Amino acid sequence: MLSRKQVCSAYSVSPRGSIKSPGKFEGCPLYVPAFWDDVGAGYSDETIETLTGPVGIIFLTEDDRGEFPELGPYVALGLWKENDGSVHCEEFESTVDLDDYRSQREQECLDVNAKGA
Repeated sequence: MLSRKQVCSAYSVSPRGSIKSPGKFEGCPLYVPAFWDDVGAGYSDETIETLTGPVGIIFLTEDDRGEFPELGPYVALGLWKENDGSVHCEEFESTVDLDDYRSQREQECLDVNAKGA
């Protein structure tokens, strides 16, 4: 995982903590590039298959929150890449939120498969 210092030296960051540099992280919270390298390399804690591709789930630790205090209320992050190459992040404030997200994505896939059968 990249450190806060590494992210801030590699990207222009707004005072509100989002990436200003053009590219795949533009508009993302500053912690997204730090976790993307792991997810992009297949080192996520869990992968949720969706209609648009896999979402890598990272369960956050106290060390993560120490490096990025903005993560304080979150228990996990979901990161994925769109077809245009942009990276997106979904933050989960509880395991219930994550379970709901997982269930919704699974149901969407089941619905599409049922229609195609």
